[in-house]
This record gives sequence, C-alpha cells and structure tokens, in this order.
Amino acid sequence: MEPIMEMLKNRPVQIPGASVVVIPIGESVSEVLRTAAMLRASGIRTSIDTSRRKLKKSLAAASSKGIRYVILIGENEERIGKIRLKDMIQKTELVLTIQEAISILSDHVPNLGLSATIPEEVKGNTYKEWSEDWK
Repeated sequence: MEPIMEMLKNRPVQIPGASVVVIPIGESVSEVLRTAAMLRASGIRTSIDTSRRKLKKSLAAASSKGIRYVILIGENEERIGKIRLKDMIQKTELVLTIQEAISILSDHVPNLGLSATIPEEVKGNTYKEWSEDWK
C-alpha cells in the first residue's frame, strides 16, 4: 500500500481563482480594500487589481482570466457611496450599493461556503457610513 503523501503528490490540485476583481480608479485604494473585505466576508472569492494599468488593460486582463464580474470604484463612486458592477459576459454595468452587489454576486458566483449575509452592524448603513467605521 502506498503512503498517502505519495498518492497525493500525483494528484493535480486545482485552486479556484477569483470570481470578482475589484479595480481602483484613481486614489480610491482604501475603499477598494474595504469592498474586497466585505465581499470575502460574504464568501465571494475576490482579487484586487493593484497594477495601476489603464482601465481598458485591467478589464482585458480580468476577461482573459475568465473573471465574469469586475467592480470599479473611483472618486465618484466613493462620493455617492456606491460601486460599479460590470458583467464582462453580458457587457452590462450597474451602479449599486455594496450590499446590492453582494446580493447579486451571491446568486451568480460560486462562494467559499461561507454565509452570504451581510453582518448585522452593516445592514441599513450606506457604504460610506460602513467604510467610515473602519477608518
């Protein structure tokens, strides 16, 4: 009988990639980090594009990796307390609160088996109010 470690060595390991990529536009990195944290807390596999490439190249990179959803956060989104959720397959873009985006994404992307509910302390708050709590 083979040792278990020898058997596992020969098995391919597949690590699922991100379902969503969050891209900062301009100097909105702190909001991007907060958004990514909320998505991850809801069980949504999330990556952050920190490359500072032009938006078109960042979107092309996400698409080439097979990532269907992209969240864009810039100064305008930060000011109104919303995010832009872009569906790379349907070629649509919605301006939503983070809670609305989590609700949509929870229905459309595989999650990590975590609760897809928003923490009680966040419910009812706007994105801006929630992000202020984390400063």
